Amino acid sequence: MKLTKAWLKEAATTSSLYKGDDFSEDVGELKKEQNKYTAIVFGEIIYDVQIEENELDIDCFCTCDFDTGGLCAHAVAVCLNILDGQYEEIELETQVDFEETVEIIDYRLKDGKNFYKNVFKTATENTQDNFLQQLFEHNEFLRKNFLELQQNHEKYKVSIDITSLRKNIFDQLLSVDFSEKEAVFDFPINGQKKLPNNTLLKEEKAIEQIEQVLNPYGEKALAFLANGQLTNALTVYLGMFEASFGLPEPEWEETPLIDDFEAETMTICQNWQATIIEEIQDTSLEVEQIKHCIDLIFDRWQLHHSDKSLTDVYYDFKFFEPFLLAILTPATAQYLKNLLAKNQLLNYQTAQISLHCAALLRQEDWWLEIGENFAGNDPDIAEKLMQKYHQLNQMDEFYRIARYTFDLFPDKLTSFLLKHIHPKVDRPFYIELLTFYADKKQDIEAFKELREFISPETKEVFIQNNATNPVFYTKLLATELRFSEILALAKTQKNAWEFNELVRPILNIYPRDIFEMHVKRTIENLTLHATTRLDYRRICKNLVSIKEIKGYDDTRKDFIKRLKKQFKHRIEFLEELSAVGF
Repeated sequence: MKLTKAWLKEAATTSSLYKGDDFSEDVGELKKEQNKYTAIVFGEIIYDVQIEENELDIDCFCTCDFDTGGLCAHAVAVCLNILDGQYEEIELETQVDFEETVEIIDYRLKDGKNFYKNVFKTATENTQDNFLQQLFEHNEFLRKNFLELQQNHEKYKVSIDITSLRKNIFDQLLSVDFSEKEAVFDFPINGQKKLPNNTLLKEEKAIEQIEQVLNPYGEKALAFLANGQLTNALTVYLGMFEASFGLPEPEWEETPLIDDFEAETMTICQNWQATIIEEIQDTSLEVEQIKHCIDLIFDRWQLHHSDKSLTDVYYDFKFFEPFLLAILTPATAQYLKNLLAKNQLLNYQTAQISLHCAALLRQEDWWLEIGENFAGNDPDIAEKLMQKYHQLNQMDEFYRIARYTFDLFPDKLTSFLLKHIHPKVDRPFYIELLTFYADKKQDIEAFKELREFISPETKEVFIQNNATNPVFYTKLLATELRFSEILALAKTQKNAWEFNELVRPILNIYPRDIFEMHVKRTIENLTLHATTRLDYRRICKNLVSIKEIKGYDDTRKDFIKRLKKQFKHRIEFLEELSAVGF
């Protein structure tokens, strides 16, 4: 049987075909002797591959430990090179020259998994050196790959101990003295400088102190990243992350300065993760670099997961989700998937990461399985799953997930569902969505649409349920042309801002009533309540709406003139009047 593309497609899994294509450039020493091909493939280690065309079948052998059915990716890579004619054919007359080499290769293929341990490792140091010297002298391909491996080793090499780094950062954070930090703030309202008595301002100052500890380490991580040392950059970041755990709350006299020491420190770490991810977008990452970073996160997780007595650090994979999503590639997605499965971490914490892996690997069945399993835990996953069913035109599945997840995440999913649910398909569900949206978002346009679907009794119930929110209630009444009720509500309204909003729909329906209410409220506020520029500014802002009352231009001018005369000694009030055009 001859090797063909059709045979290869049938003999290998889809995953092996994709990965084999990635490995096709890593094939070396590909030789053909009669009906047998031998080659080496450079992966995590060097793999020996043998392909033999027999009368009835094609035999493939590789020294990797792939055992999940079909051809491994290394054998696929060699087959692709054979199909492209990328091999050296050895003539029969020169076969004797290669007799020893063939014997060695055959032996390695028979015992490839243990060759290094049982053969090479047991040889004398001189024998090993002589062999390697001959190997490199006669093989330019190996020399090139060895140099690349050496260069990559510098990139991947972790030169920092995370545990020691964590302790240093932790100790520095402990040394922060929140009680001694006071600052002078400039308040633009009155131009005065004074010590802050505002808790928020004090907390901002405390956060600055935490940043002074963490920022130099964040900058160090960025410097490593700029040099192509992603693993060291991640190492520094993990030291910052681990130092955020176990921080004691400040002493009681320092409490007003910061609400939660540990939480604020973690937030700063998250900000640095976002900065590192931004830099990664412009960085070319290699497969081995990404794998080293994945291994590093899993190593630290295993350390703290297996022995809680070491520290109180909790490795939540949701925290590292943005980083892992940023670095993953099709070539590393399977690697991460295997680690998640091996460590029994295919759960809610890693659901978004698993979805991304499934998408990169084009494993739609697995993607749908993850979506179904975790749509009830995460509205974002629920939305993605519904989009997938919508794209596949599986509308029964779409509506099933829509009804289920709307009950769980109405606030998050209503806007999305209103764009995809059609009232002709599911009228009750659409009305339920529209009712919730109009009520929750106080959206008058949604109410206008809703009133076309519901009975007058149901509509009145909706309106009265919103009577405690005067502004939205007024809009609902205006939509129903119930203006006299708005006027009655405005007469009892004390809040100045809400009063303006309430009367807006009826300014020119009851102009005299509205103008008189404005006059009364303005005089009352200036006489009894207003003392600062801020008070005057609010009063003048509310007065602006009387300009919209038609037929009252002369009356308005007389009123403003009277105000200026009556309160002529209040310079700040007169300035604010002028600022709004009076």
